[in-house]
Amino acid sequence: MSNRSISSAVIQVEVSAGLKNTLDDGTVSAYSLTLSRSVALLNGIAQGQADRGWKWQGTITAGHSKVFRLATMEGFDIGAGDGRDALGQAWDAFDIIALVIVNGNDQGSLGRLDVDPGYSQPAQWIGAQNVANGGAIGPGGIRLWCEPDEGLPVVAVTADAIRVFASGADVVTTVVVIGRSIENESSSSSSSLSSVTSSSSSSSSSSSSGHTSSSSSQNSSSSSSSSSSSSSSSSSQTSSESSS
Repeated sequence: MSNRSISSAVIQVEVSAGLKNTLDDGTVSAYSLTLSRSVALLNGIAQGQADRGWKWQGTITAGHSKVFRLATMEGFDIGAGDGRDALGQAWDAFDIIALVIVNGNDQGSLGRLDVDPGYSQPAQWIGAQNVANGGAIGPGGIRLWCEPDEGLPVVAVTADAIRVFASGADVVTTVVVIGRSIENESSSSSSSLSSVTSSSSSSSSSSSSGHTSSSSSQNSSSSSSSSSSSSSSSSSQTSSESSS
């Protein structure tokens, strides 16, 4: 076994706009609107940390949907096996720290994405965002959920599914997920992931565990006139394993 890790994980939002009002006499008033917010995540499974990353990009055909089971990613093979991340590790998220859904169609074209809880095993926190209520993700649109502390909970086989439906035209869709598991263990030598907006890289890690056992026994007997005691102890043995 080995430990999976995530490094340089950053979720960042940048908004800027220049506002200007020109009066008839030529007087100009201006205002610069800006927002810069970033969330940096340490590696781990506690609040403010993450240890899982996953990305899917493809085309959802008009009138069809994809169901993403965020706890297991069952049914998706992004190159290293069904339900696995890009490094071939089983996807086993317990909390979703960040979820990004992008409608990659050109602005001004057709094709919207409805996003809602899956019909089976729904992740209710996603809510209903669709054409009917005006909340669908239009061409060029981006939708972000980010909860670095508590995370957005997902439970395999119970409550982890979201449905993404293409309405009006085929939609080039990107889904990026940063997650948190219960434990960092993995089944291969190493894994690492760079930030949401950059490519992934791998680094080696190794873990070792030791187990020491010892036992001792002592026998004693006594009588009214004399007493004796003896003790024996068995040697301890330590074994350790490490894998890299």
